[in-house]
Order: sequence, then structure tokens, then C-alpha cells
Amino acid sequence: MLTTPQKDEADIYAQRKRVGLLKELLQQIDSPEAKQLLSAADMLVKKGVWIVGGDGWAYDIGYGGLDHVLASGRNVKLLVLDTEVYSNTGGQASKSTPRAAVAKFAAGGTPAPKKDLGLMAMSYGNVYVASVAMGAKDEHTLKAFLEAEAYDGPSLIIAYSHCIAHGINMTTACQIRRSESILANGCSIAITRSARSSAKIRCRWIPERVREK
Repeated sequence: MLTTPQKDEADIYAQRKRVGLLKELLQQIDSPEAKQLLSAADMLVKKGVWIVGGDGWAYDIGYGGLDHVLASGRNVKLLVLDTEVYSNTGGQASKSTPRAAVAKFAAGGTPAPKKDLGLMAMSYGNVYVASVAMGAKDEHTLKAFLEAEAYDGPSLIIAYSHCIAHGINMTTACQIRRSESILANGCSIAITRSARSSAKIRCRWIPERVREK
């Protein structure tokens, strides 16, 4: 049980079953050692450590900490919810805002290009990197999360996220159509890049409408 591989959801599920059986057996043993082991039995199941934050944190004020985690090589996962503006303070332009995009403090269009956080993470060579947009391609998003969790090392998922600062109705399904439009027009791409592969981008999804043009 101590050396059983836990590389994917199936392995972890099987380990949970084994730990559940172990706990049932330990509950039948009346000894201090059994009680101590019972209290720590759940630690035998692999725990995923995820750090979740917005683009204001990841691209700007918290980038130093994010970069330190990626460079450490530790098995830690990072999820960046990228709205491409400072959503918490009203939708101002940020380092995540694409060039020419109109936002607060950038009424004439953002002059600089968007900071390429994914490419910077790829430069370490041992980081799993993915860019997703759930509303446009949910299968790709699910696959990216499963691969990131299974990867034995640092993982970074940059998830395009719509917000009220974009001027859309968050209570309707129009945000899904917006995600589809964002990818179809090339404003964002859905990629995964595995450090296990020698190829720089192992899997890239290009919308059908883009391929047809």
C-alpha cells in the first residue's frame, strides 16, 4: 500500500478502497498503535495541492511567488483564472490584457502585448503547461486538468475566464458563446505542453472554423 502507484484517477480510487478496508480493520483493534495509524490512514491517499488565483496575482503582484513555485520543481499545481483585466477593482488594463484591447486606463487600446505566462513557464523545461477555455472546449479542459494532476511535477493551467467587466450577462449562457468566439478568432488558443515530450507543444486544439478559413 505504501508503494502502490497513484498516477491517475483510477489508481487513486483503488487506493481509497484499500485505505477504507484498512480503516475498517483498524477500528476492530483496540490498541494505541492501531488508533494512531487510524488517525493517519487517509494520508496514504495521494493529495493534490492546487494554488488558485486570478491574473492580477499571477501576472503581476504575485508573479514572483508563482515563478518561485514553478522553479522549485515541486509537485504543486497552479490554476490561473485569466479575465485579462483587473476584475476586482473595476476592469482596468493589466499585464494580461492583449494588445489593442480597450479597458479602463486604456481607452485607446492597450499599447503593449499580453505577458506570455505560459511561454515563460515552458522555459523551465519541467513544467506542464495548459491553456484552456471551458466554454469553448470542455473535453480539452477536462483532459488538461487530469493531465496536470497526474504529472509528477509543477503544473500551470491558464484558464480564460469571462467576467462582468467584459460587459456580458453572467447569468445567461452567453459566456459560453463568448469563449467559443474568443478561440475561433484567435484571441486565445487552447494548448497543452507536457515536459515529458521533446516537442514544445504536444497537443494544440485549433477550432474547426479557423481551420476552414
